[in-house]
Amino acid sequence: MLRSVAVSHSLPARKGFPGSSWSATQSQRQPGADAGFLPDHRPVGPLSAGPDVILPYPGPDSGMEITSWYHNGTMGTEPKLYQGAKCDLQPSRRRAPWWMKAGIQLVLAHIPFGERINHQLQIWNGFHRHLPPQARNNIDHLCSISRACSRFGTNLEGARVLEVGTGWTPTLPVGMYLLGAEVHTFDHVAHVRGEMLDALFKVYESEIPRICAECGKDIALLESRLARLRQAEIRRSIREWLLPFNIHYYAPGDATQSGLKADSLDLYFSVAVLEHVPEDVVGKILREAYRTLKAGALTYHHIGLFDHYTSVDPAITQVNFLKFRDSTWHVIGQNRVQFHNRLRKSEFLKMFREAGFEILECAFEVDKRSLEALPALRLNQRYRSFDPKDLAASVATICARKPF
Repeated sequence: MLRSVAVSHSLPARKGFPGSSWSATQSQRQPGADAGFLPDHRPVGPLSAGPDVILPYPGPDSGMEITSWYHNGTMGTEPKLYQGAKCDLQPSRRRAPWWMKAGIQLVLAHIPFGERINHQLQIWNGFHRHLPPQARNNIDHLCSISRACSRFGTNLEGARVLEVGTGWTPTLPVGMYLLGAEVHTFDHVAHVRGEMLDALFKVYESEIPRICAECGKDIALLESRLARLRQAEIRRSIREWLLPFNIHYYAPGDATQSGLKADSLDLYFSVAVLEHVPEDVVGKILREAYRTLKAGALTYHHIGLFDHYTSVDPAITQVNFLKFRDSTWHVIGQNRVQFHNRLRKSEFLKMFREAGFEILECAFEVDKRSLEALPALRLNQRYRSFDPKDLAASVATICARKPF
């Protein structure tokens, strides 16, 4: 069974994407809603088809238009409007035109220690200050992954899981440990820093009741596991510190050649990673997932399909990067510091199927402002045959299974 939901944001231009960025406090979110907020505050997250969908309400005068385009093998085109909890939304400050950030990243990509300098710039720009909302966003994804596992018969207690792309903080590996899994997490660079961990623990301390409610876990059990983490001495080597908790951190590591035994994993997942690697590497990641997963096990991936420069420039749409020639985009948007492959949802689904997976669920969001901008946008030749909603899809969440 494949379930797919398309979400179109019907927001005014002054409130829409990417005209300004919005934030919402966790307490104002609808309990049990699957949709979450990315670090740049776009409403996203795994959705489910059917009349019981509840989503965060993105503004006081607008909602989300949800079209179930494929459900149980039946095409459906009737749009439906759902309104969830209202949120206290505040616009975030914009800093620069997109080309300025692209230029800085291009320079950093070609100088010694450029990625280290980029990390320091993130700290100066308030990265630590934004860590709690980013961690909560990843906890949203943790809960969504857990629910997907429950729907399809995977128990994370005692499971063996692999994450592609640890990131700046090990939010998801720590969350998987709390849920009882043995974790193998891979990243091409060792981004994790010890000074970020205390803030992460504080976020988890406040989120444990919600995690238990959404994942069906015992509060005392998760609190005891978190206490073990907090009491452990944070060593100079993050890898050595994580290992006693069954978290194996490979950085630098290659998720396309994990070294793990075939048919040994219960879950293979990533959040906001597959858009940031070359197309051929996406294929290798999916083939490695197929090799290492047990029969019937799941692979789960949340993918940001939008132009990431919209996070700093309100003048461009989320499809702005689709106008550049491949050679031009290779220079400005595919380097060591900033990389986006520009693959569309349909291309990802095709790659999952080619790797041998059965697609169970596909949820995606269509940005209306981008959809409306497409007719006037001089697209790269390779995108001119795509369905407009495929091009304007901003995020996708794909859950697939290795056949029995």
